[in-house]
Amino acid sequence: MRENLVFPITMGLTDGVITVLMLASADFLGPSVMTVDLALRIAFGSAFVGTLSFFIAEYSRLRFQLIRASRQLTMHSPESLIRSDLGAKIFMESLAGTLLSGTFGFVGALIPLSVDVIEPAFGLVAILSAYFVLAAMGLAIGNISSGNKYKWMAALILLGLIVTTVGNFVSIVH
Repeated sequence: MRENLVFPITMGLTDGVITVLMLASADFLGPSVMTVDLALRIAFGSAFVGTLSFFIAEYSRLRFQLIRASRQLTMHSPESLIRSDLGAKIFMESLAGTLLSGTFGFVGALIPLSVDVIEPAFGLVAILSAYFVLAAMGLAIGNISSGNKYKWMAALILLGLIVTTVGNFVSIVH
């Protein structure tokens, strides 16, 4: 899989799942108040914020690469590269990645929320579904990056456990 697809997909899914664990873990672990409407609003809000953050970070990163390239080429000003086809290309690449990240952020957030809506009496299953997504992401990242997929999986599940603990403590949706 190409890097320009891996990053927004990974970013979106993990951001969506982790944000939902922060926002709704108290709901998952206590008496559920989750409705379809609330689940969609939380997933949309999570994806919206993640999408904006992704665009700002990705566009500024790519733009900085153009500025660095202009310095390496000893150009007088980076403006000529920024206003060139390369500048337009990085904007479009950032926009495409943003849409992909936002879509996967929405899906990632909606997975545990949907489980809670379908079976509110078993909030632990919603949390386990979030951990399952994080574990799958860890395995995928480990494979793609030629890393230890089990260490990646364990690290993302540990991250999920930490976020669940903090989310339950701050108790935003309860």
